[in-house]
Amino acid sequence: MKHDRFAWNKEPPREHRWRCGLRSSRWFKSRRAAENSAVRNKLAWRDGEKLLPGPLLEFEARIPE
Repeated sequence: MKHDRFAWNKEPPREHRWRCGLRSSRWFKSRRAAENSAVRNKLAWRDGEKLLPGPLLEFEARIPE
């Protein structure tokens, strides 16, 4: 069966990811998920709900917010 990219039930596109120097993550559905990935990779820290990014960490979106 061939994959139909215009199917009505396909997953929504993944929109957010982080970059740090030459490293970059896969695409995530939400910015919060990308932030959590950066925390797991020790590129950022959380102080309660506030994200404390590292010096080279930046987030990018396929569609600008």
